Amino acid sequence: MNNLVKSAFIALSLVQSAISLSAPEIRESNFVEAMQEFAEPNFRAGQIDYFAGIDNKSIRYGIFPAFTDSKGVIVLLSGRTEPMEKYKELIFDFNQNEYTVVSLDHRGQAGSERLHNDNDSGYVEAFDDYVQDVKTLIDTIVRPRFSQEIHFFAHSMGGLIGSAYLKQYPNDIKTAVFSAPMFGVDTGNYPAAISQIIANVGSWIPGQKTQYVPGRGPADFEYDFPGGGASSKVRYDYRFQDRLKQMDFAIGGPSFQWLREVMNFGLVATFPGWAKSIETPILILQAENDTFVRPKPQEAFCKQAKNCELILVKGINGQTKHEIYFSDDATRDGYLATILDFIK
Repeated sequence: MNNLVKSAFIALSLVQSAISLSAPEIRESNFVEAMQEFAEPNFRAGQIDYFAGIDNKSIRYGIFPAFTDSKGVIVLLSGRTEPMEKYKELIFDFNQNEYTVVSLDHRGQAGSERLHNDNDSGYVEAFDDYVQDVKTLIDTIVRPRFSQEIHFFAHSMGGLIGSAYLKQYPNDIKTAVFSAPMFGVDTGNYPAAISQIIANVGSWIPGQKTQYVPGRGPADFEYDFPGGGASSKVRYDYRFQDRLKQMDFAIGGPSFQWLREVMNFGLVATFPGWAKSIETPILILQAENDTFVRPKPQEAFCKQAKNCELILVKGINGQTKHEIYFSDDATRDGYLATILDFIK
């Protein structure tokens, strides 16, 4: 497969033809009960601990073993602001399909150590710090404990981090799935080029690096299903209630420094020729109605990479949004089957 870019329906027929998902299942019709019976105990049974990342910052990680003999290890790289708790259902799905999951909370967010005390803005000193934390996780925690092949499942900002990792460490990862990867931040009413200039200038002004970018502020806990990244209301509602239980994990809007680092690296990653040396098989899953990241940079990256397939995930019961794993059951079944079939 060479520079292959596809746009396809992910439908129920795909589930039937690709793989059969194991029981028990978590369905929208009994979502709260099924999560509490299956996914929550599975998450609690995992091992949560900490390691020292770049600059000796404390990084929280979790190990969630496969139910039976493990086929491989999926390193789950979450998006901006997200704790690993957001992926309880997906971790359960991977575990029951015989994959061990190892995840981490990226530096400065969720249960990992904060990087400044000025406010609760999202911040990173250098984008490569994220990458080196993942390298430490793999070299000191994953490889010493597991002999199986390692795969990436990476969402949003995690996808951008994953792409940098594949470029720097080409022999570490067997396959990589990037779900709605953040190769281009959706900056709303601000054109991307203007936002990039604002971020760069703001980060250079003394005392402004950690300050919120214009229009953003402290973390809020307002219910906003229409404006969120989920297309399944029951999944959004469950995660919303879970988030209220972890208010100390929340961070607010991005800082000038974070936006500069992410946008600058996104520009590098999609620059002609940059991804050509990446040989790891990559699957990019693109949402139909994504208001958090832009689709064109995803396509630009995939066209450059040697072995990349891009699938537009079309929803069965409404359009897919940024958090494709929070779609309706039918769409999500096809999404999960596609991921597992690709890894297999």
